[in-house]
Amino acid sequence: KDMLYMRENKYDTLKGILIFLVVFGHMLLTYDYLPKTNYNLLINCIYLFHMPLFFIISGYFSKRINKRKILDYIVLFLFMNTSFIMFDYFYYGRMGILNIKYASWFIFLLIIYRLIISNRKISNIILKKYSIIPIFIISILSGVVFKNIILVRLVSYFYFFVFGYRNKFNISKKYCISLLSISIVLIG
Repeated sequence: KDMLYMRENKYDTLKGILIFLVVFGHMLLTYDYLPKTNYNLLINCIYLFHMPLFFIISGYFSKRINKRKILDYIVLFLFMNTSFIMFDYFYYGRMGILNIKYASWFIFLLIIYRLIISNRKISNIILKKYSIIPIFIISILSGVVFKNIILVRLVSYFYFFVFGYRNKFNISKKYCISLLSISIVLIG
């Protein structure tokens, strides 16, 4: 029981750091009064790994997913996206009912990914030894093939989600270097 508690603390801490980096990265993007060259490298470093790592962690913790959890995510997505749509309407005067707004894209992708892996046949294919290779290739090609940012994210981040879903990993130096290398290829 203590090992489970420690493991969850480690991942909760990592998620907390990643959440901070998301907020910090977005804050840096809003600074118009500073020359971009002063913090471009920092922004690029943050964006290189923070979302791939979120999806790896999400995939890792999706091994015991059930329909109730998927429903909870759908309710969360509908609440978030509706709130963002209302905010856009009242604050900016823009109406976009069919748009996926702001941070709700992440929840939307988790719903799609978890629906995919909840299908036993697809899940068994994903768990086959070399299935990660075509998923990786398709992820690389997504930025060239698709023009819609949601589709690009849907396809490119699926690799990271599957990577986490397939593996029993421990956060180590070797693991972080591998993730960084793969992120450079996919995002760079």
